[in-house]
Amino acid sequence: FPFWMKGDLDEIRIYNRALTDKEIFALCDEKVKPQKTDTVKPSEPLIPQKEIVLEKRDNDLVKEITVNHDSISVTLYDNGIVDGDSITLIYNDKIITTHLRLTEKPLTYFIKIDKGRSRNELLMYAENLGSIPPNTALMVIYDGDKRYELNVSSTKKSNGSVSFKLRE
Repeated sequence: FPFWMKGDLDEIRIYNRALTDKEIFALCDEKVKPQKTDTVKPSEPLIPQKEIVLEKRDNDLVKEITVNHDSISVTLYDNGIVDGDSITLIYNDKIITTHLRLTEKPLTYFIKIDKGRSRNELLMYAENLGSIPPNTALMVIYDGDKRYELNVSSTKKSNGSVSFKLRE
């Protein structure tokens, strides 16, 4: 709330491991059933995936925004020429997504503003610099009816940063 999914969800499957290419194609074709694999018993702990380690970089604050709603949307596009920029998005020290390729098509994320924090920070971490450095994105933020358009850039030495604070 206040954002709802617009679309249909056909089927969801949750696995405790990565599927092989053969298993994925079998699921898509529905002609061949995937091979039976070992399942995790409820008493067995799941093995955590290898955590992604990111280099320490400076954060360049692009804008500090005071928002009226506790949930906002952030839409990203490659800024200018689509040149193969790939990023990791980090919100309040937690990775939202990695290996995100910026294109002319919108990529939208909904984030919750933690009103207990004096500063909620969204970082754009450059995984590469594309063919035209630096790594740049057009970030469109919606806070209800309010719209903010920001040009955010990141390099191998610094992250682009936007911070949010909930209006009291």
